[in-house]
Amino acid sequence: MSLILTTFLSIVLTGTAVFLFFAFEKWSWQHWVKRTFVGRFQPKAFPEWFIRLIAIIAIGYTSYYLIWRWSTFNHQALWFSLLLWAAELYGFIALLMYVFMTWSLKHEKPVAAPKGKSVVILVPTKGEPIDVLRATLIGCNAVTYPHRTVLLDDSGRPEVKTLTESLGCEYLARLTHDHAKAGNVNYGLNQTESEFFAVLDADNVPLPGLLDTMLGFFDDSKVAVVQGPQLFYNADSIQYEPSRWHEQRLFYAVIMPGKNRSRAAFWCGSPALLRRSAIAEVGGVATETVTEDLHTTLKLAQRGYRVLYVDKPVAVGLAPLTLLSYLKQRLRWGQGAMQSLRSKDSPFWAGGLSFGQRINFIASTTTYLDGLQLIILFIIPIFTLLSGVLPVQYNAIPFLWHLGPYLALIFATQVLLGRGYYDLWHTERYSILRSFVFTRSLLTLFSNRTAGFQVTPKEETMSDRREWGLIVPHLIGGVLCVIVLIVGVVNLLHPLWYQLNNSALLIVSAWVAIDLGFIIFSASRILSASKRSTYRHQMQVDVVWRPLGQTEWFKGFSNDLSSHGLSFVTGGTGQLKDVVEVNLEIASAVGNRIKLKGRVINVRPVRGSDKNRIGVIIEGFETEDDANRYFYYLHQPEELLRHEPVPDQA
Repeated sequence: MSLILTTFLSIVLTGTAVFLFFAFEKWSWQHWVKRTFVGRFQPKAFPEWFIRLIAIIAIGYTSYYLIWRWSTFNHQALWFSLLLWAAELYGFIALLMYVFMTWSLKHEKPVAAPKGKSVVILVPTKGEPIDVLRATLIGCNAVTYPHRTVLLDDSGRPEVKTLTESLGCEYLARLTHDHAKAGNVNYGLNQTESEFFAVLDADNVPLPGLLDTMLGFFDDSKVAVVQGPQLFYNADSIQYEPSRWHEQRLFYAVIMPGKNRSRAAFWCGSPALLRRSAIAEVGGVATETVTEDLHTTLKLAQRGYRVLYVDKPVAVGLAPLTLLSYLKQRLRWGQGAMQSLRSKDSPFWAGGLSFGQRINFIASTTTYLDGLQLIILFIIPIFTLLSGVLPVQYNAIPFLWHLGPYLALIFATQVLLGRGYYDLWHTERYSILRSFVFTRSLLTLFSNRTAGFQVTPKEETMSDRREWGLIVPHLIGGVLCVIVLIVGVVNLLHPLWYQLNNSALLIVSAWVAIDLGFIIFSASRILSASKRSTYRHQMQVDVVWRPLGQTEWFKGFSNDLSSHGLSFVTGGTGQLKDVVEVNLEIASAVGNRIKLKGRVINVRPVRGSDKNRIGVIIEGFETEDDANRYFYYLHQPEELLRHEPVPDQA
């Protein structure tokens, strides 16, 4: 009878928690989020008093739960009980910091840009593809506020110099390459003069209003950096979901505006505008760590300067394309955070920080403990089913009565404070994918050793075999889950080497099953990720084409355009490997026609019609002007922002 009652209560409480979560989740996405024809988010939140009330209740109940949990320790395996409680305690501390950061959001209001300020745009690069650089430099030329554009080339490639000068930009290449991006930017500062300087990653195409949006905020002499959101146009990258949610959405839409309230936003590298005198005062861009932006922010904050976050689109770039590039980037961020924590500028002991700044910076640098917490919570039920050792003195009914509200309130708080941008399932997916990388980064806290600064690849293809190799630890974990579930079922039917209460066995088995489900859900992201090396823009343009040497021209329209090729539907046909001449009739401000040559790589009939879809690899443009106009057209602001809805705070 007790097993039936416990199972019933477990189902009711778990169902209640799940119902509450889905109720908030559905409300947040269907009622907070209004999509206009340009696809922008306009969150309509619950009343702020309600969000904060739930957060306060969650903090109060979680505090009570953690204290109550002391009475449930298994004193026969105290170390095991303490391990689980420590993971729960970390979750509580993380919840406190999350609530503190997102308690209220401060969206800075636009300030008119003053005239006559001297500005230089610095574009550091090391090995990025020519086409990526071309798009960024063309975007820099389109920025409306008077400025200079300087490309800082750490690869010293002659073709990069030729491209830069052909576009009317300045080219700088240093002889030594110490301190990676930070050293490159510092070199650029030493070779230029201006009151302000913008830093754009090589793949960040600026919008025309980049400087007009940011420059006015420097009327406050204590503003050292104005940071814009990192928006992305390659919606087929590893961190994008079909819903258009991506892994950095919550950070830039909610957490950074929340940090504004405590004057604790931080420089994220790009896109940003900086005050030269403030950076000079702290000795230039920090070179002691591989996350020069965060470390420089810590130095600035100690001297009373602030970084201000502006939630307006100012540039659009490339998100990591593959799981490998995604994990490399997160490893560098984690190792840089650990270096910052052990440095003299650590937010734990650095002077000159307010209480709010200290909490915010600690939250930003300790978030990489999430990976270790996940691994602990994953190992505990597996160890229990293999050994029969419970981390608690189990009494089913009181335990479930306490656990149900605890989970429900945490879920509700995370979603409500996310104000329409928090997605539990996808957040957990990426947390699991990066858990081992985050845990690896913690070693830097003790050794100060890193993998060095590595540029996130902008064009990369991955074989399925190599991608699956990146999640071998996850796959091993999945196999372990299956094995221990079998062990649990066998022990439930016929106890073998240990005897557990049946209800406890059921609950721990359910825990393992949930872990297995999340592992499968996370690993499946590899199957749906794009394997293309460059992003295909879904743009429809009139096309006129013919095989090279023929006189008859055929008409059609494009399905997509990319840096390397295009696909178009036409009434004509072609043969594989044919060289073709293609004219794009773009009819825009950049000219009426772009002429290029390419090679046919596929011909497929269009179902239900007499037309064909022809894929072409671009082999060259008729003139350099055609090439520049093609990339200008490909990277128009309205096109780049099509997959990146942003909050309208005007």
